[in-house]
Amino acid sequence: MRILNIIILSAILILAGCDSLSSKKDYSYDDELINQIREASDKIEVQMDDLPEDAITTIQEFYASDIFISKMLAEGLGYELTINKLDSEENDFFEIYFDLDGNKLKSEFDKDDWQCFEFVYPITFIMSDGLSITVSSNDEEGWTELKDWYDQNSDIDSKEWNLEYPVEVILESDESVITVNNEEEMIELKENCYDK
Repeated sequence: MRILNIIILSAILILAGCDSLSSKKDYSYDDELINQIREASDKIEVQMDDLPEDAITTIQEFYASDIFISKMLAEGLGYELTINKLDSEENDFFEIYFDLDGNKLKSEFDKDDWQCFEFVYPITFIMSDGLSITVSSNDEEGWTELKDWYDQNSDIDSKEWNLEYPVEVILESDESVITVNNEEEMIELKENCYDK
């Protein structure tokens, strides 16, 4: 009888444990908030010290060797930081997002290896004030003028930029060089990276 009680008690504990596991909320991504931050029209430039402490800690731990092109706050939503990775052969720049508390936001499209191409330099950016800035190489010196523009224009409302097309990129898959003629082709190329 004692063995039967132990078996019944064990079964109850296992079932209760399974029930509590199945009732846990599935992990959800932050794409909705990321898109709201990305599309916010009233973003303002902030300094590194203005970021929440948790965001600064994450940056120091995972992005210490990177150059931050811009740090923007979308009021009431969160932060968008544009980064240039100097210590890898990945794509030239990308954005990371934080909520207002400094928690890093995660997208369903985040992959450690989604970067499937790199730019052929030089590339040119058309800034919101009409200035053309050419990045001559993917190193700190090559990105200096663009970084300086962000530093010197902290007071202007729009810090948007457009990549001047066409650009050439090297595909990681076979090292072939292809020409990207416009923004639509660039979006399609990046979506193909995500889908892999």
